[in-house]
Amino acid sequence: METTSTNLPKLGTIPAIFLILLFSTCITSCEKEQSQDIVITGDLLSSNSVVEGKMLYLGNRGTREFMDSVVVRNGKFEFRIKPGEGFIPVKSSIVYATGNPKWPYQLVGYKNPYFAKTQESTIYADRGEMHLIRDTTLKVAGRDLVSFTIDNPNKQTQAAFRHLAFRKNPKASAEIRKSNAALVKSYPYSVDLLNQLEWSKKDVDEKELAELIALFEPPLKKTGYFQRIDTYLKVDKSTGDKFPADLSLKSPDNIVTKRILDNNSEYNLVVFWASWCGPCRQEIVQLKKLYAQHKSRVTITSISTDTNAAAWKNALKQEKMPWKQFIVDEKSMAVLDSKYDLKSIPVTLLFDSGKNLIEKKLGYATGEESVDSIVELHLLGN
Repeated sequence: METTSTNLPKLGTIPAIFLILLFSTCITSCEKEQSQDIVITGDLLSSNSVVEGKMLYLGNRGTREFMDSVVVRNGKFEFRIKPGEGFIPVKSSIVYATGNPKWPYQLVGYKNPYFAKTQESTIYADRGEMHLIRDTTLKVAGRDLVSFTIDNPNKQTQAAFRHLAFRKNPKASAEIRKSNAALVKSYPYSVDLLNQLEWSKKDVDEKELAELIALFEPPLKKTGYFQRIDTYLKVDKSTGDKFPADLSLKSPDNIVTKRILDNNSEYNLVVFWASWCGPCRQEIVQLKKLYAQHKSRVTITSISTDTNAAAWKNALKQEKMPWKQFIVDEKSMAVLDSKYDLKSIPVTLLFDSGKNLIEKKLGYATGEESVDSIVELHLLGN
């Protein structure tokens, strides 16, 4: 049976101007919708590169988790991610699977357009598209390194590549204060600059620090960087040489503890580490030796700064450390960082029987500077 409709106009009867507007609206809407995705495309300019046929991973540098993966085919690849509501640009890196169990992943690099002979290892994943093209000028004898130039870097990556930095202002100079404020006003959207401010928060007084974070755009208040600075400004820093008592530390079986120092121990050694920290994992061998020989005199407690509890628990299964283990939440981390400056780890703190800090060690070392050797010197002294 033939069906007709007298209500719908025929295509030929629709005014041309309406068609143009309708078509324009569709194009604009489609482009707008597409631009909400995070798209990173790459061209290696050859199908014979070291990564051809291999898996590439786009990783979140903050959580140490992979956000997307793709196989390189015919020298090309594309990452595509649909960010959720309230998305904040993410500091990211691209790695490829090497097939070597001792070194399973290799970072790719990016040519910095602002500084000669400078390679970067991170970019920012943000809404919109960035196109990577193999940098054929990078040549290192005996190594097939993969590096890219970025055809259209997003504004977050551009700001990061400029290596922005705050000036130290321990004497509260008005001129330096003005210079630091001008930097934020020029890049109020920069997640990387906010990250730099967290790293250098102790280089300015707290009044200036509060003024600087207030200059960043409102969406950045959701970032961990902003929240940690805000917590740092609010925490009580008047605990003297004693280890903070009112903390929130969680054990592997999810029991929350506020106090960790053993009142009956001659010495307490507190170790700050993370599952992703290579030097921290190397130091565990020394800590096991110390524990085996001196556990009757030294109580060891490890506190992980991991933001990924699953990664922490997996590392515990691998390392099998027989002493107390905890993971710290963001608020307690801000308290501990304000007191012990935990930007870099491992950090080890040695307390005497009166819970007074008598030694602080930063980083991993061997020989006389190893953590077990340093603690043993204190034991010999008593």
